[in-house]
Amino acid sequence: MIHKKIMVSSNKIFLQPYQLNLIQGLHPVIEKLFAELKIPPLRQVQKSAMDRSMVERLLEIHPLILTELNNGLRCTGNFRLFQIARRSLPQDALIPCLLESTIREDLLQQRAIAELLYYPAYAGAHSSDVPSLFEVYLRAIEQGKVQEPSEPPFAYFSKLYGIDRRRLDKIQLVANTPEDTDTPEFF
Repeated sequence: MIHKKIMVSSNKIFLQPYQLNLIQGLHPVIEKLFAELKIPPLRQVQKSAMDRSMVERLLEIHPLILTELNNGLRCTGNFRLFQIARRSLPQDALIPCLLESTIREDLLQQRAIAELLYYPAYAGAHSSDVPSLFEVYLRAIEQGKVQEPSEPPFAYFSKLYGIDRRRLDKIQLVANTPEDTDTPEFF
């Protein structure tokens, strides 16, 4: 069982697993902010494209941030991953969480804005990266590093990234030609 104490400025943060169904939802400050900014529902990966083991891996890398509020747990960080976990994991799943004591409302709003607007731009894939990522995905399947999906790889990947599958079908045809032997440079 995970249990570490981590000090961050004057806040004490504890890393520990919690059952998903114990998390009541987003912190009311975040819910209010979303309502004030009129944030529309954002695109989510189709449920059929979600791989439970990958969601669990993402939670290991990016644990949910929670706080106790009114005798319950509320999500204060990694809220998109919280929404994904709720859609794809059993409600009794144990997931790693950082439990913070308290956070000022203004800081919580700043964190939510950063996560909503800047994190996807800084850490997400740009549409121009999708063809390269698809080629890497095909090589990973070929080398047995990821499990082959139950549907054609281009269909699964297009669901994952929310793009037209015909774009990936063309890439797959090109990637399977004998002259495609170059390894891309990343830096």
